[in-house]
Amino acid sequence: MCSAAKHVPEVAKGFHDTREYKELPARVCEIKKHLQNARKSLEDNKKAVDKSGDDCLQQLKSLRDKLNTIIDRLEKQTVTEIEKGKSSVGVKIQTDVDKIDDVTERLQKLSDDLNAAGENNEATSYIGCITVDDVIWKAKVLLQEINNNDDYEMSFQPFTGITEYLSSRDVLGEVICEGGEKPLQGPYRLFKVVKHVLNNVKVVDDEDICNIHAICRLASG
Repeated sequence: MCSAAKHVPEVAKGFHDTREYKELPARVCEIKKHLQNARKSLEDNKKAVDKSGDDCLQQLKSLRDKLNTIIDRLEKQTVTEIEKGKSSVGVKIQTDVDKIDDVTERLQKLSDDLNAAGENNEATSYIGCITVDDVIWKAKVLLQEINNNDDYEMSFQPFTGITEYLSSRDVLGEVICEGGEKPLQGPYRLFKVVKHVLNNVKVVDDEDICNIHAICRLASG
């Protein structure tokens, strides 16, 4: 496949005296130094990422603690509201119970007085009956008021918006990872090709294939 071949010893003759050979150890040392610096930089980056990751975990724990504090506060206030509701309804019910007990006690006392008076004292019996009728009327009015009232009950309707929102999320926050590839700095910097143009530089009297592979124009011109 080769158009020509040369013996290596002939090509390498005098190579030890060339600048390329003499500068090779320094070039190796330099590239090794850059490699070590790059390795150290990567290790430092890893340590920094580990630390920032631990900071993220701490922030997550802090967020959870804040959420727990908020939930505890809301729960305590809700319990207070429930107790207030129980107390308020209990007072209303106890008021009706006391009215029933009062009417029942008055009816019992009037009945006992009538029985004690017996049939010998019609005037006392007459007054007693009128009084009992008045208390019975008040008792009927009380029963009507109580029966017309709806049964007391309590219920708790939690705000579902919070749980629905949290249930729709996959995580509690956005995890942002920055960094990555960037152009190398220093003697090994890479240049990005903005555009390229193909040109045919062949002339009529060329005897061999043109050996100009590329011409680069850097950012500096």
